[in-house]
Amino acid sequence: MAALARGITGVVVWRPWQHWRGPRGFPLTPLASAGAKAKAKGAAQEPLQRPEVCADPAVLATHAVGVNYRKEGAEVALKDDADYPEWLFQMYIGPPKKLEELDPETPEYWRLLQRLNTQHRNKLRKNRKF
Repeated sequence: MAALARGITGVVVWRPWQHWRGPRGFPLTPLASAGAKAKAKGAAQEPLQRPEVCADPAVLATHAVGVNYRKEGAEVALKDDADYPEWLFQMYIGPPKKLEELDPETPEYWRLLQRLNTQHRNKLRKNRKF
């Protein structure tokens, strides 16, 4: 069933899509209403389960535990260091460097400077009265 709506000029406008559109033109979510009905009927929900913690040192030394995103299957086995690219071992994995620690000739310095300036401008704009 289509809906009639009064436009800005006061003329009644035929809007056949109005029955499947929500307020302000956003689409309706029929799945959300169906889920609410299922909850109201007392449908049993599956409780969330935490992943199992592996404490076996032999498995932890040879496998990347928790990296496999599939539900079934074995954990990903670690390979020899020669099988991985060299840049992997040269990556910096420590805490983020400060601006004073970086060389001004590198792109990382300028990216960090831009980010800090943007954060500073946003902080000043947040405190404006108007």
